[in-house]
Parts: sequence; structure tokens; C-alpha cells
Amino acid sequence: MLTPTSAQQMQPAQQGQQCQNGVCRLNSNSSASASEECRNGVCRLRPAATDFGTTDRYEPFGNPGYRDTRFQAPRPTGRDAQPVRFEPPAVRWQTDFRTSVQQSLQSGRPLLVQVTAEWCSYCQKMKNDTLVQPVVVNDINRGFVSVMLDADTNKQLVQQLQVKSLPTTLVILPSGRIVERMEGFQSSSQMQTMLNRYQQRAEKEGRIRAELEVDRRVAVR
Repeated sequence: MLTPTSAQQMQPAQQGQQCQNGVCRLNSNSSASASEECRNGVCRLRPAATDFGTTDRYEPFGNPGYRDTRFQAPRPTGRDAQPVRFEPPAVRWQTDFRTSVQQSLQSGRPLLVQVTAEWCSYCQKMKNDTLVQPVVVNDINRGFVSVMLDADTNKQLVQQLQVKSLPTTLVILPSGRIVERMEGFQSSSQMQTMLNRYQQRAEKEGRIRAELEVDRRVAVR
């Protein structure tokens, strides 16, 4: 069950924050810059971007007015021609934890909670690499109620969930029991293995509930 703990209130990391093995540890230090990155196990600030000005622009063949049209695709000529846009599949993340809990209770699907932060480099890597893979996206949308929690804006809830490092992935049953806790960066194969395991479990429990409901109705008759 989710119960408050006496853990210290968690704050973002600062420059020099240790980030090892895909995990950024939370502590009570001051906030980090949005330009922080993790390299060689240590979060450091990136140097400011260099402004090269307008005099260093690349001019093909030394001609400022040159335009290479050899590789331009032909444009549609029809009156109603519209460009084709491909929208990759995406996880249907929610940010309201209470609403997600209610949906979990109504649907019987477990909660998939991803605890993250803007300053956490491994969190961003997991968002951009793991949580966009079509197989992972499909498994999450099909078998879970997914919620993305920002550790900086949900400090009390993160404390109740006993999250001490980022990123952290939790699986919470509709009853409120946490049955899976994965800390640190997870690859797509690691995520898929975990998702399949609990999706099969949820489907089995759903069949059991349906059978019990049928037996109850038969007994009432």
C-alpha cells in the first residue's frame, strides 16, 4: 500500500551530482541547471553554445546565391494535394496520479508510473530511446494505465512512493500494491520483458474475475 515515509524531501541534483550506471541520485542540494548532463558518471554543466555569427555561413561552391535543385523532390500538382505526415505511435501518458488510479480501478489494469525530471540525463535518454519504441509503446497502451510524474513538481507523492533515484519505473496494482520497482535507465528489451510479464498476469486475473462473476450470477439464479 502507498504510505508516507519519513524520507527527506527530495530536491533536484546540483553540479557534480553523481550519476552512475544509468541512475541519477536525488538529494537535498540546490537545483541544477537545465543544461546539466551526465558524463563519465558525473553530472556536469554543458559549456554555453558558441555563436559563430553570420560571417561563417557555409556557401556551396563559393556562391552565396547558389541553390542545388538536382535532388529536390517534385511537388504535388493537384488542387487538393496535401503533404503526407507520419505520426509515430506514442504512449498515452497522464500526469494526474489520482485520475490514473481511478482509471486503474475501473479497468483493472495496473499502473505504470515513470518518475522523471527535466535535469536527469538518463531520464531524457529513456524517454527518447526506450519509451518511443513501437513494441514498448503498444504494450504500455494495451495493458497499463500510464502516468509520467515529474519528481520536482510531485515531491510529496514521490516521497510516498519511496523513490530515491531517477529514472524509476513502478508497476502498481489497482489495489495500490507496488509489485515492480526498476531504478535507472532501462533498455527497450528490459522494458518489454517486464511489461509482458505483468500484462500476462493482469489478463489472467481478469479471466479469473470474469469466471467468478459468472459463478456468482449462476448461484443467484
